[in-house]
Order: sequence, then structure tokens, then C-alpha cells
Amino acid sequence: MRRLWYDHVSRTRSYVVSALGSLPDEATVAAHLQANQDQIGAAFGEHYGRAAGAHLAKLLHEHIDIAVSLVGAFKARAPAETLVARWYANADEISAYLGSVNPYWQGTAPRDMMREHLGTTTAFLKARLAGDWAGAEPLYDRVVSLALRMADMLTDGIEARR
Repeated sequence: MRRLWYDHVSRTRSYVVSALGSLPDEATVAAHLQANQDQIGAAFGEHYGRAAGAHLAKLLHEHIDIAVSLVGAFKARAPAETLVARWYANADEISAYLGSVNPYWQGTAPRDMMREHLGTTTAFLKARLAGDWAGAEPLYDRVVSLALRMADMLTDGIEARR
């Protein structure tokens, strides 16, 4: 689980760098990022069934689709409030879904963790966009820490249910 969630944020970072820099690997990086959502869903499905894994993957694909649109909006300096609201609503939906599958994940902790992940990822994106390299890197370190906490929370919930 830790490797999958580390890959999630690592590939998100790669996408941000490629997209903001208009690098030729942008589509390839985005495809790898989307594939990671299927991997997370498949791992989840090993414990909760194929349909549950597919549903989580669907929600995570939406999470990435919104993130890609958000990067584009920030890069174009276009209004992004609607995208940000959709991103947070999607995070709340993911959290609610997790809580519906496993009581260990009920309550506000998963939602708060997801929201902190989005806020920190957004701050990282804005720092990169502004060319604040020194400010972006500690933010990315925080994104990684949050992802690993999320992975641990999921693992703890799977273990608690056995």
C-alpha cells in the first residue's frame, strides 16, 4: 500500500513538472499516473472484492482527471474555483466510500487527511508555478508524508478487519 500511494504522489509530482514545463512526456506521465489508480483499486479489490476495487479506482481516476484540469487552469492563469470545489467534493466522496466499506475508516480522519493532501498538493503546484523551487520541495516532502500516512491508515483498516 505504501508503494502504491508513494507512486500516486510521485507520479503526480512528475505530471506537475511535465505539464508546467510543457515537456514532451506530459501525456506519458499522465498515463502512468492514471495506471497507478487502477493498481490502487486492484490492491483494494484483493481485500474487498473486485467491484469495490473498481469503484475506488473510478473515484481515483476522477481525482486525477480533476487534478490534470486544475494544473492546466493554474498554468493558464484561468479561474479554478470550480475545479478546486470539485476536487474537494471528490475527496469527500472517496473518504465516504472508504468509510462505507470498512468501519475503521469512518469518521473525519480519512476526509481530513484527503483534504490536507489536496491543500498541500495545491500549495506545491502553486510554488512550482511561481518558480519557488526552495518552497516547493518541502511541500512535496509533506505530500509524501501524507500519502504514507494514508497508506498506513488503509493498511491498519485492512488488518483490523481480519
